[in-house]
Amino acid sequence: MPAAVVFENLADAASVRASSSILLAQPTLVQQVHVERRWRALTNVAHLVLDLGAEIPIDTVAAMGLTASAARVRVSADDPSGAAGELFDSGQITVDQAYLAIIALCDMPVAGRYVRIDLSGATFDYVEAGRVCVGLRSTFAYNFDYGWSYGYVDPSTRSKTRGGQTQVTPRRPYRTIDVSFARVTAADRYTFVERIDRENALQRDILFITDPESDNLARDTIWGLMSETTPIVQPFIEDFTKQYRIEERR
Repeated sequence: MPAAVVFENLADAASVRASSSILLAQPTLVQQVHVERRWRALTNVAHLVLDLGAEIPIDTVAAMGLTASAARVRVSADDPSGAAGELFDSGQITVDQAYLAIIALCDMPVAGRYVRIDLSGATFDYVEAGRVCVGLRSTFAYNFDYGWSYGYVDPSTRSKTRGGQTQVTPRRPYRTIDVSFARVTAADRYTFVERIDRENALQRDILFITDPESDNLARDTIWGLMSETTPIVQPFIEDFTKQYRIEERR
């Protein structure tokens, strides 16, 4: 299946509540842009509920910056607790400790209002979440080409002491991805490709899913900012090309 992207985050306009939280790490922190500023619960089993305010079509829920070992996502139209999960229930999702994120994808959009994210961590003293994305994904008609690149940038600094030793001030590496779509249809261009350039540009995060059928969506998804804006090019009569360079948000 071709790559997909969520560029309008409905979670940011939602009402957010949690089963518990510490004083300086309230659940609304999942709506601010810095993933490392996290909501923290008082215990190692807790949940968030996002009220979207109305029944809105959604098919993607993601949570980044997690301190947890397992998660569960449910979507409800009528249950304010979100526990009914009659529209969608992901079941238990294992949190890959290399990526600290979960991505839950519905096969088809559902008109939901309440999104519940349960987190648990038997080996942790508490659970946390840094950012939540809820939205409707757009899937490209054709996938990106071979030759794409994926890697890590290490922002750590190194300096030499007077004695010649190398001192390292460590920083957590972040991921980058560079993909090129050699065939973008006119429908894709006018329904979402131009909207991403116009509305997100270099300012608003996007959720880029390289493989929606992956068995490890946290590994194959990046939440971040485009590092540069690139033009839409028309090399053929009916189709266009587009390149995306994205840096993971911390």
